[in-house]
Amino acid sequence: MKTIQQTGASLIGILFFLIFIAFIGLLGFKLTPIYLSNYTVKSVLKSVKNDPRITKIQTKGEMQVAAKKMIIKNLQINNIYNINYNEIHTKKTLKGIEISIKYEERTRFLANIDLALTFDDSIKVDQQ
Repeated sequence: MKTIQQTGASLIGILFFLIFIAFIGLLGFKLTPIYLSNYTVKSVLKSVKNDPRITKIQTKGEMQVAAKKMIIKNLQINNIYNINYNEIHTKKTLKGIEISIKYEERTRFLANIDLALTFDDSIKVDQQ
């Protein structure tokens, strides 16, 4: 006589799988807006690089100030308010300036667990 052994997932196995899927879903739900805002920051930096109002300025000091003001203005237009004027760093180079934005975003994940993401975006703007 041949015995038939049951195979398949148990109730506890299915429950752990559902908890794992919910965990991954919550993680994606919390991180997606942060990465979308970082994508917006990168696109603002690219728009400054290609803007003739910035690249045609003669002195690098004026170019730094104008670039910072334009970045803040464009970030506010795109509803990004967590980056301050002091978090935008500019440095003079031989051909123009280098702009870097270093910032950190935090979001609450579960109970007293927070997610902290740090971003460091930079771009070089050449004078014409």
